[in-house]
Amino acid sequence: MPLAPHNERHRPLTKQFNNVDKAIIKLLQQQGLIKKEAEARLKQEVYKLSADEVAKIKNYAMHFGLRAQDTFIAEVLELRREAMYHRLTSQTPLLTPTTFAGAHSLDTMSTH
Repeated sequence: MPLAPHNERHRPLTKQFNNVDKAIIKLLQQQGLIKKEAEARLKQEVYKLSADEVAKIKNYAMHFGLRAQDTFIAEVLELRREAMYHRLTSQTPLLTPTTFAGAHSLDTMSTH
């Protein structure tokens, strides 16, 4: 099977947001971040690799080849996405406008 041209195999990670990425961005926006801030946080927590991780991936590629490296990176990113998504969904939900309205009406009822 022929390899894809270089520019198709190694697109910038910033343009490869998948459905889980989009869900994470929406969750971060619900927490008050603007879209650019949410995207930056996603990139920082999911896509940015430390120098140690890069060295391990290069070592992995030397032993198992570039296709295995690409698969390994995809798996690492998927695990990070899932972890971030679960972390965000397990956090206590923020107060919504209806919660504020309900709390306000309870306060006014107790003061009268």
